[in-house]
Amino acid sequence: MEEGSRVKNICSSILLNIGGIDYRGLAVLRVAIGIVVILNAIFRFIDLPVFMGDDSTMPAWVLDRYVNSSWKFSLFLINDTLFFQGLMLFLLIPIATLLILGYRTRLMIFLIWILTLSLHSRNPVILNGGDKLFRMTIFWSMFLPLASCCSADSSILHSIKNKTRSFFSIATFAYLLQMVYVYFFTALYKSSYNIWQNGEAVTRALAKDYITTDLGKLLSTLPNYILVPSTHIVLYFEFAIAFMLLFSGLIGWRSKTFSVLLVISLQASFFLSFKIGHFPFVSSIALIPFLPTEFWDRISKVFRGLISFWTMLIIPISISLLKNIISPVKEAKFNFKIVPIYVNLWIFICAVFVLLSNLDKTDYDIPMPKWASFFESTMYLGQGWKMFGGMSKRVSWHSVEAEFYDGSKRNLLEFDLDKNEIPKDISLHYKSRYWRKFMWNLNRSRYVKLRQYFLRYYAEDWYEKNQSMPIKRVRYYFCTANKKIGKVKRSLKYKLTVNQKKDKD
Repeated sequence: MEEGSRVKNICSSILLNIGGIDYRGLAVLRVAIGIVVILNAIFRFIDLPVFMGDDSTMPAWVLDRYVNSSWKFSLFLINDTLFFQGLMLFLLIPIATLLILGYRTRLMIFLIWILTLSLHSRNPVILNGGDKLFRMTIFWSMFLPLASCCSADSSILHSIKNKTRSFFSIATFAYLLQMVYVYFFTALYKSSYNIWQNGEAVTRALAKDYITTDLGKLLSTLPNYILVPSTHIVLYFEFAIAFMLLFSGLIGWRSKTFSVLLVISLQASFFLSFKIGHFPFVSSIALIPFLPTEFWDRISKVFRGLISFWTMLIIPISISLLKNIISPVKEAKFNFKIVPIYVNLWIFICAVFVLLSNLDKTDYDIPMPKWASFFESTMYLGQGWKMFGGMSKRVSWHSVEAEFYDGSKRNLLEFDLDKNEIPKDISLHYKSRYWRKFMWNLNRSRYVKLRQYFLRYYAEDWYEKNQSMPIKRVRYYFCTANKKIGKVKRSLKYKLTVNQKKDKD
């Protein structure tokens, strides 16, 4: 009996060291998810007329006809008016605020998941890897006890001292595997390209002016004897990250802490060097729960006053105000550990499909069955971490050229740019990360049909502001150039005749 108990304790300890999550880490994750949701909603508001609504570059009927090839749902498609789109976006803010406070946490994280899926489905052409990872982080968070610490659901009724500080479950392990897949399959994807094998990748990545920051431009001037080894270091380090995240906890808590913080530092370097949206931030906050209990014990001593202020003052006051606004809720005792068997079975099934999706996106011949692909698509479990793979030596940018009735022409993206001139700062062409992703996706063959709606929107936007200069035609070019030679190659991708008049009808 004692021997069996000892074996059980050893197995429990191993599992906890591999995939265990501290409740305090989940509290930080909950707050971080809420903050990202609010910031995303605000940034979406800025470009709302451009990418959502019946007068945007992506009206609902265009989305259904040319983009969503499989069944997708979106609450944003109930009504395609700009007001309704804005209203749905606004709903995310109070829900995310309640999530941050930890009030009705399971309901709030579920609502955020539904609304996030709806938002992503409304215009998938502007999404990047950060959106995909954030969507998966929300998905796995639905099965984790986010409200177990520093929340309205727990702080009034419970104290963290009265329960264990960390736990392991099939959900925590599935979540850990998700993060492992991101780095392992990214490295696997990169390794199939010669530029990663011969050491050119970092040089080419830093030469991509449209996504490099000032620091990235500075790093691009480093000599090859630094940049070439850096390519190999990045590639093999991403492979190593997968194993570090899985097994470093078996060595000790310091090893696991070092591994997680090292990965966060890598993402910080990406953020400082490249304009790749919120992927580095999302990737970092998604790893925070895997910091071990010993780390949080030390952090708690440093920030004990702040934690007490949050738990004992901010949350109770906020929840008391909410109870006066919302209908009274019976206080229930929350059991954060027990998960029904059918939920664990569902988590296991989803984890299998996530693995299949990752394997399907590799260059190896491991196709996903059609029925599995349908499940992956409808549940929004799609993976595919293809970042910085094959990169050209040439710099590239877009050009939208308007032709007026007097025969004159103007580049609507950069007015003073000559046709044979390389832009000084290509990133200025793109007003936001959504613009950048949308315009680069227009080069893909699957989105050829969208070019006319993009040009029509651009022409109408110009006409709204410059009615004295109506446009006769508008052309969309994809431009490339070799920086050393300086010769610009312009490829016409689409031409649209608009025939605007000086006086509106």
